[in-house]
Amino acid sequence: MSLVLGIDEAGKGPVIGSMFVAGVVIRKENIAHLKKLGIKDSKLLSKHMRNVMYNIVKSYAEKIYVQEVKPDIIDRRNINNGF
Repeated sequence: MSLVLGIDEAGKGPVIGSMFVAGVVIRKENIAHLKKLGIKDSKLLSKHMRNVMYNIVKSYAEKIYVQEVKPDIIDRRNINNGF
């Protein structure tokens, strides 16, 4: 079994609040099926469709990771250079 990890981040910066980093592990053979369903960039979807797609991705996920990075951590470390 071959697995793929997709990672993305969201946040407006430490002035606005926390940044969130998420990763989803999916079996490689399921990627084509998810693409056929139209799972791409969540910013292009309505709120309703984001919820629908979230539940679909969740059903395929082997593992889901979510990490909050609080503004004080962003300020203390240069996140562009990694942690």
